[in-house]
Amino acid sequence: MSGNQVDGYARAFDGESGALVGMAVRADSDDTETLIEEHVSGLMVQ
Repeated sequence: MSGNQVDGYARAFDGESGALVGMAVRADSDDTETLIEEHVSGLMVQ
């Protein structure tokens, strides 16, 4: 993370960031009674 991201994280979550232990990508169409087709590509975590 860049300096601004680190500072923003510390302010938002009251502390320093830790190790990433999980990640989720999801969509929700329950309230709209529709169907979602989802495609994720080029997702990179560094």
